[in-house]
Amino acid sequence: MTDTMSDETPRTQTSCPFCKRGPIVWIHERVSGNLWYAIPDADERRNHLLLVPRRHVAELTDLDILERTDFWDTLQELLATLAIRSYRLQVNGPGFRKVEHLHVHIWTK
Repeated sequence: MTDTMSDETPRTQTSCPFCKRGPIVWIHERVSGNLWYAIPDADERRNHLLLVPRRHVAELTDLDILERTDFWDTLQELLATLAIRSYRLQVNGPGFRKVEHLHVHIWTK
């Protein structure tokens, strides 16, 4: 079962762990039409967060202009809210990622 948006772009995939939202603790939810989430990594390392869009897309280039804007706004809000001053962003492309739903790693000190 796949939820779709009006342009027939899949919004969720039932086999995707990020679309399921399962037992993940979501620490920041942006209230906008695109909804980005920041979640702790599964092993709950303190220096690792994930930034995940609600819509099921595989690549940064699949995001529309509003989603790209929300990504940067959410990142800025998250860094300010958690008082993170030192960080590194990591995006894994095809062949390097385990989950085919765009997620951006935020590594902190």
